[in-house]
Amino acid sequence: AASGVNDSGKILTINPQTGTGINVGSSLYDEIKGISINPKTHIIYGMAVTGNGTEFVRVNADGGDSYNIFTVPTSDMTAVAFDTAGNFYAAARSGWIYSVNLQTKSISQICSTKVKLTSIAFDPLTNDLVGTPYLALGSTKDRIFRINLSTGDTVVAGKTGFGVITIGIAFDNSGRLYGVTGTGTPNSNFISINKNTGTGTLIGSVGLSGI
Repeated sequence: AASGVNDSGKILTINPQTGTGINVGSSLYDEIKGISINPKTHIIYGMAVTGNGTEFVRVNADGGDSYNIFTVPTSDMTAVAFDTAGNFYAAARSGWIYSVNLQTKSISQICSTKVKLTSIAFDPLTNDLVGTPYLALGSTKDRIFRINLSTGDTVVAGKTGFGVITIGIAFDNSGRLYGVTGTGTPNSNFISINKNTGTGTLIGSVGLSGI
């Protein structure tokens, strides 16, 4: 995982049993907005929103240091995810989902959801794309939904029940869904999520903020 600007853009691991975060090292960026592991190569990639737009970066798993691959002028990117075949995608807060080509160093629009996006992840068992919304206010900001990549249509699975934005989500290799909540200065919480109902269960505090 990656921490926010209040924890100086650290790269960390999270213990899935306790939720505790362990610092790996500095990403060399103020904040890495999204992070994902290619299931085919096991290389970690992420992105950082800077004054130049969005930088797609490669992350050193041993030290956390991250290095620019290419930059796009779009500045509202919020998340990245690999599908089961190793195809790379990025989501923007506006609802646009892009295909990312690391070889040609380019992105292309795939679809647009009617929901502003905070995070996305692919289920390793079904290759279904799951997302969480960006909503500053309202009772639906803790929703979990599935996204049709062909049309951009969304189907709500349910709500975590915490009443706050799930700022990041990730599946483990067995198809269990996890998430982190909390933005700004409070420490982030690590939760498990029932991917069928959306219901969240608190596992513990990560111990760092803005995960």
